[in-house]
Amino acid sequence: MTFVLNFIDVFIGAYSIILLNSAITDFIAVLVELMSETRMIADFPFLIHIYEGFCTRIGMFACKMSMLIEMHAMFHSILLIAVSFWYRSSALDGRFPSKAIVQVVKSIIIAPNV
Repeated sequence: MTFVLNFIDVFIGAYSIILLNSAITDFIAVLVELMSETRMIADFPFLIHIYEGFCTRIGMFACKMSMLIEMHAMFHSILLIAVSFWYRSSALDGRFPSKAIVQVVKSIIIAPNV
């Protein structure tokens, strides 16, 4: 029974880093989307952005920055999903990456975007 509990602790401990990062990234993306509430209209060859959120009261620069932050957060979210799949694939093979390795992999993937 102790072996099973230790086995679960190793898996959950390192995976919780990925879950926490995903939760924070998604929370930021949702807050920024609520601020800008962007609508996109495709009019070939253009893409028109209409801002309907709170950022319209602050200014156009705030709307554009909130959209850029949202796009950046969504990209981070996609990368964290890839890291999550890597971790679960490794766990199914019986190799549990440590917390330090998960942090290094996450940092290497996300660092070019910062």
